[in-house]
Amino acid sequence: MLDEPSKRWAAFAPGLAVKLADGQAWTLPRPIVVFRPAENEAGFETRAKIGDDGKFTKAFDAYDKAESGAETIKAELAMASALLLSNYDLTPSETADLLEFSYTPHDTSDAARIRKEV
Repeated sequence: MLDEPSKRWAAFAPGLAVKLADGQAWTLPRPIVVFRPAENEAGFETRAKIGDDGKFTKAFDAYDKAESGAETIKAELAMASALLLSNYDLTPSETADLLEFSYTPHDTSDAARIRKEV
């Protein structure tokens, strides 16, 4: 089992503590939502970001434009991965092991809570 505190980056950011697939609480930073003018019906567009690398923003945009279940799941996993990796030094395998989830009709898990809050 991974030792959550020892995997933290020095620039660890506070956020939402969630229980991931290994049963431990891991902290995901809250994204910043930015609004900017746009030539659309609403008159604005939103961008969600963490840090400056653009990975979360790209995943958020993909989620917003997803047209199938597979595209939605891919974007959800990309957003969760970007949030987790912004606070922790994890290998791709460790990240995949932590982000396992499933959909159930009355999902009250932390994974469902994350999807709603993000």
